[in-house]
Amino acid sequence: MKKQIFLWTLLGLGLSSLLSLQVLILLRLNPSKVMETKAVDPPASVEPVALDFADNPGLGLRTQNLLPLLFPGLGGGQKATPLENKNILVLHLDQPILEQVIDNPLAEWMETPWLGQVGGMGLMALLETLATAKDDPKINGLLLHFGGMSAGFASLEEIRQALLEFKASGKFIYAYGEYYNEADYFLASVAEKIFLNPVGTLEWNGLVSEYVFLKGMMDKFGLKAEVFKVGEYKSAVEPFLQEEMSPASRAQTDTLLQNIFSHLLEKISQSRQLDANELRQIADEYLIRSPEDALKYDLITDIAYFDQVEAALAEKLKLEKNEKYSQVSLGRYQKLNPPLKNKPKGPQIAVMVAQGEIGGGGGEYPNQIAAETFVKNLRELRQDPEIKAIVLRINSPGGSALASDVMWREIQLTTKVKPVVASMSDVAASGGYYLAMACNKIVAHPTTITGSIGIFGLLFNTEDLMEQKLGITTDRVKTSPYADIGSPSRPFTEEEREIIQASVENGYRVFTRKAAQGRKMPVEKLKALAEGRVWSGRLARQNALVDTLGGLQVALQEAAALAKIQDYEWVLRPEQENFFKKLFQGADSQVLAETLLQIRLPQSYWWLLRYVQKPGDRLFARLPYDLRFR
Repeated sequence: MKKQIFLWTLLGLGLSSLLSLQVLILLRLNPSKVMETKAVDPPASVEPVALDFADNPGLGLRTQNLLPLLFPGLGGGQKATPLENKNILVLHLDQPILEQVIDNPLAEWMETPWLGQVGGMGLMALLETLATAKDDPKINGLLLHFGGMSAGFASLEEIRQALLEFKASGKFIYAYGEYYNEADYFLASVAEKIFLNPVGTLEWNGLVSEYVFLKGMMDKFGLKAEVFKVGEYKSAVEPFLQEEMSPASRAQTDTLLQNIFSHLLEKISQSRQLDANELRQIADEYLIRSPEDALKYDLITDIAYFDQVEAALAEKLKLEKNEKYSQVSLGRYQKLNPPLKNKPKGPQIAVMVAQGEIGGGGGEYPNQIAAETFVKNLRELRQDPEIKAIVLRINSPGGSALASDVMWREIQLTTKVKPVVASMSDVAASGGYYLAMACNKIVAHPTTITGSIGIFGLLFNTEDLMEQKLGITTDRVKTSPYADIGSPSRPFTEEEREIIQASVENGYRVFTRKAAQGRKMPVEKLKALAEGRVWSGRLARQNALVDTLGGLQVALQEAAALAKIQDYEWVLRPEQENFFKKLFQGADSQVLAETLLQIRLPQSYWWLLRYVQKPGDRLFARLPYDLRFR
């Protein structure tokens, strides 16, 4: 693996250098060429940035004079034009929705492998922006522009609730799309008017969760997975051992899908005043095969091109002769009304985002919950007298069992000083649930994917690949019989398997004992709900694995009640990361090389790259697969 990493590093550095140089030259000589395919607002005014790389001798430079040269407008004092007359806020919902994104003034201009989705849409910022627009007299309505969303259903629930509040203020919402999937339509269903392009598509044929199995490929290459697990439903290892889903895995996934789809049907039927059973029948029989079908079954209100939508907006605004209106992009509106930048004066509740895979260290990878960083941030909040309570916003499938326990301990210490409420987002399973169970209360969406209380160990035997396929042999000298336990170049002995299995079972005992302690239920009752089984938020509530159903606002209310405060403001802590600091700190050759390697694997198994090289981090508290619905 290290040889592979080295080779990919050389290739990655060469490619990234060439691409970076090309982009910078292009931006400097003719920035309009970069943006000609997509209209964007000019960059907001940004203070000249001085980056000190004293801690990184390899980047011994300061960029306060360089950045304005490379990106004209960063230091030039340009500001977004204030709004006038009548305005429609336009949301282009075709980006990934993340809890929190890097604060990047160049998000629409560039993207780098080690920064991850710098162009994604931040959920926290979006919710605050919608709340601001609701009360802004210069915003008359909202246009949702769809094109295939990438978001979990719990995130969509948060956005949908914000849209309903916007609508309740007396303002209108229109929706337009050339393509709607089920996630898109879940949001679009709240709109007063739903427009579909005359040659567009509305996908309404139910949910599916599809998995990739690697056993056949591994057999061909001579790779063998060495698996150790506890729990009938802990099926994260199945792709390496089987060629199809086990009956237990299929049963739990079916229950999960049906539960989530029923919730979608319930909400959409309320908004569109349609019968939920009829909506299910439409999906089961695949009755929406054209825009005309969507109109016939009342899933949309109009078939129209976008210019016709613009005319409908003008009519809705009742414009006078020669009067015009403006379509205001989310980017421009957020420049005029920066979200999450308020400085509260009264009692504060901190919202701390825990997003991504769980791992040790300080966070070398994008979208990772790194134990060291997590502990540092939580400790600061615990010691801050202005913070009266904490809402831990969890969106994680889990990861390292060791790192999960380290963070569990820090949450426990914090609950002795001030209340901590878990707010589960799209996923808070396995290691994600490990964090939540340490909190004073747990709030989850009905569609949250949670549970998966279980542990597994995963190693690989490469002996056949190396010797039979590549002609590589190994030999060793050791001082003790078990000095090379876990070596990928030889199979395990039965005694070694017993040792590792015992370690996994001990980890499971710790997990279930602490979960039972956190949920205040007998261990045996908790174990009946464990076994690695995945639950929806609604089913988790029925089984007392969570306390309350709701979103971020419900979690804030619970935290305020526990802290015995009424007039409070919530703040995002830590604040969004600085783009330029992250850019140069993240440009590490190994991180870049492993990011490039991710391209060669199905996305569901990227997490393996992060742990396979860490000898002390072989046990995982992680969701079975990455459940992706389409």
